[in-house]
Amino acid sequence: MAIDHARRTGKVTDEQMEAIRETMRIIAEEDEARGVDPAASFDCARCRQARPRIGSVDYEGVRMCNDCATRFEVARLSGGAKTGAQYAGRAPTSLS
Repeated sequence: MAIDHARRTGKVTDEQMEAIRETMRIIAEEDEARGVDPAASFDCARCRQARPRIGSVDYEGVRMCNDCATRFEVARLSGGAKTGAQYAGRAPTSLS
């Protein structure tokens, strides 16, 4: 199984990376279709920058921008992180 390979080797294949990128692109498209304000922003729990809310992902109360969420998914797949809170270096604060 591809996920097991990534966890064993610590490396994500090109196909896995493409699947992650496609998923993150779809999340952004769905936010736009649901009417998320394109001007809305939030402070990303990982990079701690004001980032667009469109495409952001909430991991059990830890919201990350699309870029950080993409990197987290790679880290999670390869065994480098288990939770969004662990990856962001903080505890969940809200479920927004």
